Amino acid sequence: MSTKIYNGYKFDKDYSLRELDNLLTGVRKPIRVQVLKDFFGQILREFVFVYDCYCTFGEDAVVKRMKNFENVEVKTPIKWSVIFFEIANFFEHKKNEAEKSSYRNPFFDFTCEVHILPIKDKILFLYYGEKRELQEILESFPFVQEYIFQNQTDKPDEISDEEWEQREKDWEDAIIDYVPANHGFTVKLAPAYIPFISEELLAEVKPYMDSLNERVQYVFTSKLGTAEKNDIEKKLIEINSWQDAWNLFLNL
Repeated sequence: MSTKIYNGYKFDKDYSLRELDNLLTGVRKPIRVQVLKDFFGQILREFVFVYDCYCTFGEDAVVKRMKNFENVEVKTPIKWSVIFFEIANFFEHKKNEAEKSSYRNPFFDFTCEVHILPIKDKILFLYYGEKRELQEILESFPFVQEYIFQNQTDKPDEISDEEWEQREKDWEDAIIDYVPANHGFTVKLAPAYIPFISEELLAEVKPYMDSLNERVQYVFTSKLGTAEKNDIEKKLIEINSWQDAWNLFLNL
C-alpha cells in the first residue's frame, strides 16, 4: 500500500509521559507568543488600513470597508472603539471557522498540534498546522527530529538505505491500519483562547507592521476612493496617520 508521511517526526528519546508533558509545555510558550503576535498583527494592520483610508478619503471609506466584515453597518460620526471591536470579532470568527473547517486556510488557521504515536523503542508524531512559522518553532527544539517517509519515490540522498527501511518499519508499527486517529493521542500546542491584547504584546507586534510604501499601495488599490499615490503618501505623512491610529488603538 502507498505510504506518504510528509509531516512525520520523532522525539530524540523514548520519554515517559511526564517527561513528554514537560517538553511540550516548553514548546507551547513560544508558539503562544507567535500565535498572539500574528493574530493581533492581522487586527492592527486592518485597523491602521481603515484609519489610513479615513484620513485619505473620509468617513464614507470606513463605512464601505466595514461592509466587507459580514456586512457590518457603521454609523457616522465614526466611533473607533466600535471599528476596532468589529474588526477583532471578524478576525476571531474567521480564525474559529478556519480551524473547524476541512479546507486549508493558512491566513486564518492557527492550528498547531501533534499526534503522538508511541512504538516499542521510539515516540513518533505527526504535525498538523497551516502556518509554517509555528512548525519552524517546533522544529527548533533539539529533542524534535524530522522522520518523514514515503514509498512512492526514491529516498533522499542523505538518508541511508538502512535508516529508510527502519523508518518504513517504524511507521507501519505506529499506524498499523494507516489511520492515525485510531492510534496514539493528540496534543494541542496553540493557545485554546485568545486574551485581550496587551501593551506588551503590541510592542512586539509594532516592528512587523506595514511600511509607509505598503500602506500607500493598500490605500491606492482599495477602491474606497480615488487619489494619486503621491497625494496619498503626502497626506499620511502630513497627518501622521500611523501614530494617530496607534494612539487610538492604545486608548481603546
